[in-house]
This record gives sequence, C-alpha cells and structure tokens, in this order.
Amino acid sequence: MNITHARRLAARIAAAAYVTLIAAGGVAHGLAGGPESGPEGLFTTLYFASLPGSVLVIALVLLPLAAVAGGFDPDAQTGSPFGALAYLVGGALLNVGLAWGALRFVRLFVREARGAR
Repeated sequence: MNITHARRLAARIAAAAYVTLIAAGGVAHGLAGGPESGPEGLFTTLYFASLPGSVLVIALVLLPLAAVAGGFDPDAQTGSPFGALAYLVGGALLNVGLAWGALRFVRLFVREARGAR
C-alpha cells in the first residue's frame, strides 16, 4: 500500500467517523428528550460541529420542503425529539462533501500552477 492510498483510506475513515459521531450524538440527544428536555449543551455542540452544512441543509432543503408541504409553525412544541437529526447528519454529510471539493480544487490548482512554470 503506497502513501497516497493510505492517506485516502485515512481520510475516508475520518469522514465516516465524523458523520457517525454526529449521528450518534443526535440519537443520544433525541433519546434524552430532544429540544424540550434534552441536554442543551449536547445539541449546541452538535450544531456547531456540523456548521456550515447544517445551516445550508436547513436553508436549501428543509425550509423549501416545509413551504411546499404547507408551511410550518416555528412556535409549535410538538414534534419528534429526533427532528434535529435530519439537519445535523445532513450538515455533516454536506461538510464532508465541501471539504472534498475544496481539496480537489487545491490539488487541481497546484497541478496547474506547476504545469504553467
């Protein structure tokens, strides 16, 4: 196994571990009672760990879906304690994709810069 293959494997394992930790934390928060009675520190930590992807998932996926489905009531106290799991895990997946895209761009830029000399 060469060094490039080992690095790619390590990156895939790190990405999978990141998404799994966010998902496990979201499930733990839901089992603890969700936003109403769950630990607020855990939710805050998960939310900040999945930024900016969680905000993009909310703005580009969940809000348009809610608008199409007939709107939503932000003051409603009913709902699943696992409701936050969708945008936390979606945000983590989007963050992995954003990081992958940024690294691909940097590699392409470096390769083209070397070729232009």
